[in-house]
Amino acid sequence: MSRWHDNDFVAIKTKLPRGRAAAVIDYAENYSHEPRFEHQSKYFSQVQTTIVPVVLMFRVEDLENIDAAEKEQMLALFAKYDLPSVISETHYVISSDMQHDNAMIQKLLDDFILPYIQKVAPTVEHVHVRSDGCKAQFKCANNFYWVSRQKAEGCGLTIHWSFFESCHGKCYCDPEGGTLKNAASRHELNITDQADQLKNSEAFYNWARGKRCLATPKKTLQEKKGKGIYRRFFYWVPSKGTGAVDRSNVVKYKAEGAPSLVEIKTNRAATPVTYATAPSLPLGTSILHEFNDICKVGTVSTRRAACHQCNACWADDRRNCENKDYVGPPTEMFIGRVTVPAAAVERMERAAIRDAAFARAEKARPRTTDARTAPTPAP
Repeated sequence: MSRWHDNDFVAIKTKLPRGRAAAVIDYAENYSHEPRFEHQSKYFSQVQTTIVPVVLMFRVEDLENIDAAEKEQMLALFAKYDLPSVISETHYVISSDMQHDNAMIQKLLDDFILPYIQKVAPTVEHVHVRSDGCKAQFKCANNFYWVSRQKAEGCGLTIHWSFFESCHGKCYCDPEGGTLKNAASRHELNITDQADQLKNSEAFYNWARGKRCLATPKKTLQEKKGKGIYRRFFYWVPSKGTGAVDRSNVVKYKAEGAPSLVEIKTNRAATPVTYATAPSLPLGTSILHEFNDICKVGTVSTRRAACHQCNACWADDRRNCENKDYVGPPTEMFIGRVTVPAAAVERMERAAIRDAAFARAEKARPRTTDARTAPTPAP
């Protein structure tokens, strides 16, 4: 399965048609500030910064923020090395917010990534997002509900969200996150003026945005033979105040009617694996790796695995997928809102649970025997 997802991710970039964009997103490990000049007590109040790299992939023909002459040069470059005419951009979201949750993901997509796609590539109608399966960040009912409402009520783009296999989610975000943190670490260790220290996350953002060699890589696409990152952008999200993630009214959702799949193996040898429906084995969403917006709020189309390797799936005819014996048929899944009981009902439930616990404890209590009536042990 992990090899399938890796090959499918390669197919997203190599076979990306016009009118579609792709994105891969993941949290990088927090950057720990290590200033060169610090007093002794600073050790006990270490400052960290949240970094979320988002790598976007576009067809050159769809971009409108590149002039015609540069487009021709890029297309000639890709043709020279027999590469798809797809360029990659990294969008860093830098924040002092330490909560790595789905609310942050929704904010950065709604406020930065999707508006940018619509601005620079107005002909794009579909966005294919790939991430790992972390349930606190991506693979959760709240994220599925967000996917379901984008075409009908959100940005107007159709979102196709797929996941890597567990523990195999290495992608472009990992080296890009390392590039930024390595540059920041070298800057902090080589400065000679204390005014240039990155004292907090906002100072880190201002430094990254103003560092020219980060926004524009030192080597051009021509020097890298058409591969690598074309350019980088930076965004700032504070931990509180204006522009921060609003978690005051976060609604909790639950996936309902998730399809159940059972693996049918003929033997343990290296033979093709097929899957069939088995309603008696509820496995939830953990086994599913694709969730697509079908323009019905609260409903997404799911499959065991995503397929970007056949023409039918690129044409959104997923029922006629050439690999349907492996990826499974598309099935609708509903996302419902979790109802929170009223305070009075919750108090009654707690009282009933407490009384039941007392009753169980009373039954489990060992009975004590009076020493006067206890039977005399046999000699």
